Amino acid sequence: QVGAEIQRRLELKGFCVVDPGIDLSEIRSAIVELKEYDALGKWQRVNNCIQRGLLGPEGSSYIAEMESEDLDEDVRADGASLRALNSRITDLAWDVTAAFGDSSITHKTHTVVHQAGELDDERTFLTEKTAHKYLSHFVRHKVMVILFLGPTGGALELSPYHTEDAFHVEVPTTPGTMVVVRPDLMSHEHYGAGRSFAMSTFCL
Repeated sequence: QVGAEIQRRLELKGFCVVDPGIDLSEIRSAIVELKEYDALGKWQRVNNCIQRGLLGPEGSSYIAEMESEDLDEDVRADGASLRALNSRITDLAWDVTAAFGDSSITHKTHTVVHQAGELDDERTFLTEKTAHKYLSHFVRHKVMVILFLGPTGGALELSPYHTEDAFHVEVPTTPGTMVVVRPDLMSHEHYGAGRSFAMSTFCL
C-alpha cells in the first residue's frame, strides 16, 4: 500500500518525500562506518556528465559503490548499519516499482554512496568503461530512491525536463529524509552544507 501511494504521487508530480522512520542513531553509525571508505580508498571522482546524472557536481563530488547484496554477509566489507540502510532502500524501491505494474522494470543498480562537496576546477576524464556503465543506467532508469544521511543538511533541487518555464522544487535534506524520484522526468541535484552523505539506487 505504501508503494502504491508513492507511485500515485510520482504520477502527479514526479517525486515523493518519504519518512522511512529510520532511527538517527543507525544513520550516525553508518556515517562512522563510512570512515572505512576513506581508509580503503573507495571514494572515486567521476566525470561531470556522470555527476549530473546522479546528484549533481556538488551532491556527487565523490562516490563509492556498495557491494552486491547477493554476497554472503560474512564476506562483505560494508558495515552492518550501511547494509541495514541499504536493505531499507531496496525494499522501498521494489515496493514502488511493483506498484507501477511495469514488467520492463527488472533490475536495481548497486547502491551508490555520495559525498557532497564544493565545486572545484579539478577535471576527471570520462573513460569508455565508466561511460558504458552509467549510460545503460541513465537510458533505462524509471525510479530513483535517495536516502540522505547528513550529518549536515542541504537541499535537493528538482525540476521537470523538457518544460518551458519549468518550476523548481527544493526539498530539505535533513538526516533520515528519503526521496523517491522519477529520474527520467526530473533533474535532481543535491546541494549540501559541508561534507554530507547520501545513498541512492536506480530501478531499471
